[in-house]
Amino acid sequence: MTDQNEPVIEGNMDEPVIEPKVEEPSPYAEAHLGKTIDVTVKGKKHKESDKAFFPILLILIGSILLIQNLGIGLKQFNWWALFIFLPVAGALSSAWKDFLKSRRLDGKVRSSLGSALVVGTVAVLLLTGADWGHWWPVMLIAAGLSSILGGIGYWDASEHRNLAAWSGFNTWAGAGVLLLGVGFLAKFLPIPSLTGYIEGWRWWAAPILLAAFGAFVTATVVCWRNDWKMDWTTWGFVTIGVVVAAVGFFALTGLSWNLLAPVALIGVGLVVLSRILIKK
Repeated sequence: MTDQNEPVIEGNMDEPVIEPKVEEPSPYAEAHLGKTIDVTVKGKKHKESDKAFFPILLILIGSILLIQNLGIGLKQFNWWALFIFLPVAGALSSAWKDFLKSRRLDGKVRSSLGSALVVGTVAVLLLTGADWGHWWPVMLIAAGLSSILGGIGYWDASEHRNLAAWSGFNTWAGAGVLLLGVGFLAKFLPIPSLTGYIEGWRWWAAPILLAAFGAFVTATVVCWRNDWKMDWTTWGFVTIGVVVAAVGFFALTGLSWNLLAPVALIGVGLVVLSRILIKK
């Protein structure tokens, strides 16, 4: 006989009790978390280094002023030119941040480095009180190196056809500007080991013709990537090549520069006419 006051237990007494499953953190999650923390720590350290640049700059300026006022030396140093290094530091900092994100020398990194190179060259020349009458070709060298730096990157031609074309042309144009700066620097300093190569002929025409040759090469590459079809990009580089080649030809032959404009117009007209005829 069953006691009516005895509690009734529902369910099977032999049924196992299921304990809640506690998931262990995956190694991937821990690695990802560790990577995030590492990047955060690096970012904080980088920001602290950026903040430290300005007081270091003030210390350098104060040291230069102290040495100048004591008459010890550094009379040719223009301390105010140190402030021009502020944008240089900003460009280098931006390049380093972009490099940490992409882990490669992409367009942003190379653009920042090129800007830092050009502005830094100006800052050094002003800081040292260099004679611009002799040292101005250094600016051409810096601009040429910056252009080459912008052209050495890789662009997927299938996705960025125009950027890939201009990147290749920048390398040729930068090489021409670089050689032009080296030639003028060798002439105005002068540099005896290089002066012998530029005396006796119109050497400055060679870098200009090099850039024109690069434009024609770029046009050929673009046409080849387009299954040998002449599009606007191809014709654009052909036009650039014709104009720059005309400038180089006048520089080489010593013809009157008054004839350059009409000759360039005739050349551009022939290019446009050729495109119309080929399209038909």
